[in-house]
Amino acid sequence: MALSPVSLNSTTCTNPCGITSSFPCAAGAFTLPALPYAYDFLEPFIDTLTMRLHHDRHFCTFYTNLNPIVAANAALQGKTLVEINQAVGALGSFIPAAVATAVRNNAGGAWNHAFFFQIMTKAETSDSAAPAVGTPLRIAIEAAFGTFANFTTLFQTAGNNQFGSGWAWLVVKADGSLAVTSTPNQDNPLQAAVQGIPILGLDVWEHAYYLQYYNVRGSYTVRWFNVINWTKVAALFEDAKAGIILQP
Repeated sequence: MALSPVSLNSTTCTNPCGITSSFPCAAGAFTLPALPYAYDFLEPFIDTLTMRLHHDRHFCTFYTNLNPIVAANAALQGKTLVEINQAVGALGSFIPAAVATAVRNNAGGAWNHAFFFQIMTKAETSDSAAPAVGTPLRIAIEAAFGTFANFTTLFQTAGNNQFGSGWAWLVVKADGSLAVTSTPNQDNPLQAAVQGIPILGLDVWEHAYYLQYYNVRGSYTVRWFNVINWTKVAALFEDAKAGIILQP
């Protein structure tokens, strides 16, 4: 039997770790983006403490690790996070071999999380409503997957079946069609191994859900659909068709 999610909000959690929003990230080429809403904005689907830890600690760590690497390697300086991610695993990549794994993990994590926090919104709002029938995104989803329900199941399954840690993605391929895929660790579809421009991404690392959903990832992937910002996803879809990638 699945465990019922526990919401660690201000009324049930006394913040035993003493988490604050002032946890410092290493200064450098890249700056941690601010969370675009309050920590409790996605309650009850993502709890407040998870959001605080996820943004202020986990997300921050990628910048703390990446900035010194960029500072020490001239080949990385002046590059955007998108450019660095696109160079991961590419033939003739400008990323020095000695730091390739660290760059893959931390530049990937930095871009993935900057993207992730921008595509969520409060539940039961106009932005969280599924794309309406007849709109360009809905037409593309139905062309690729048959129905919106089929897409939902396929996407959630991709997240549930990603072994260990990773991400589920909805991407726009070079021909403008949509595909669902998943990546391990902090890899993403911008990198050479997976081709496509992401317009939706779900973090299935345990730090994204374990405080609230424990080991029941399937409950998290289902309930997360309540806080998708479909207005933002639709805009990203139009950008992706024009070859434009979100720049944190």
